[in-house]
Amino acid sequence: MTVLEHMKAMSPERFLSIYRSLERQGFGPLDADVAKSLRFRPQAIRKLPMEQRAKRARMLIESTKNANLAYEIVGGYLLKTCKDLVVGFLDATDVKHQEG
Repeated sequence: MTVLEHMKAMSPERFLSIYRSLERQGFGPLDADVAKSLRFRPQAIRKLPMEQRAKRARMLIESTKNANLAYEIVGGYLLKTCKDLVVGFLDATDVKHQEG
């Protein structure tokens, strides 16, 4: 199953939970892309509830079939919540990295 297929199968609540967990200083991980799609200035996106931003981010990923955006979300979440697992996997498979 690809990351895009996983994203499609994910419940809206789960996606929102992941999206919200990656928030930094009031911005979600794909808020710049969401703002651009809505023709908002990047700062103005913070006025929208996180639920709307997450829903739009997910729609962008699924409608464009953009695996890079999906990997950005999933990868960021894994590094934040399971860093030891990611680093262990990379070490075990001899992939060069800097702390994941």
